[in-house]
Amino acid sequence: MSNGEPSPALIWVNVVMFKLTHTAPKIDLTSVEVKMSLKDILVYVNETKYAELRINAAVALAMDHDAHLSGIGVRLPVDTPTYALAAIPVDVLADVEKRETVALAGAKTMFDSIVKHAGWSERSGWIEDAGGVVHTVSQNARFADLAVV
Repeated sequence: MSNGEPSPALIWVNVVMFKLTHTAPKIDLTSVEVKMSLKDILVYVNETKYAELRINAAVALAMDHDAHLSGIGVRLPVDTPTYALAAIPVDVLADVEKRETVALAGAKTMFDSIVKHAGWSERSGWIEDAGGVVHTVSQNARFADLAVV
C-alpha cells in the first residue's frame, strides 16, 4: 500500500505463519541428516558458453549421488509458414538443417568430453530429440529425478 501499511496478503501470510509456529509441535532436526536420492539426472546441452557449466554441475551431482547422467540435445524445428516455402530455395532449408546437425554434434562432443574426463562415461548417455527446447526438455525430464537447464 502506498501509505506505508503492509498489503492484506502479507498480513494474511504473517498470521498463518504465526499460527503454524505457535501451534505446531517443536521438532529438533539438528541431528537428522536428510539426503535426497538422485538416480537419474538430465542435463540440457547446447553450444552456449553456459553449457559447460551445466554439464560440470550435472556430472558432480551424478558422481555425488551415484546417478545415471543423460545429456539432451534438441534439434530446433524449422518453422516456415507454408506460404513462404515456395519463395525459399531448397538449399537454404538444407543449410539450416546442416547447421542444426553441426550444432548438435558439437554439443554431443562437449558432453562426451567432459563426462569422459570425469570418468563417468559408463554411467552416462546421450539423447537427441527434436522440437521446441522447453517442450522437449520438459517431456524428457519427466523420466529424471533432476533436470539441469
